[in-house]
Amino acid sequence: MLPSLLVALPLGATVALQVGDLAGQLGAQSATGGAVVVGLVRQVAPIASALIIAGAGGSAMTSDMGAR
Repeated sequence: MLPSLLVALPLGATVALQVGDLAGQLGAQSATGGAVVVGLVRQVAPIASALIIAGAGGSAMTSDMGAR
């Protein structure tokens, strides 16, 4: 869980900045927090988890080939 959090935090900060800027232009600053949470849970968290799992699987296969 820790690697997923470490990947999701910078991605969440980027999403928060973008959504906050857009919400500021539209005058809906109070909706920024909810939009960021929904975006992170629905979009960023699964992508970050998939990248971490793919990296772990790739390193396992590489170390197995290197040991042969």
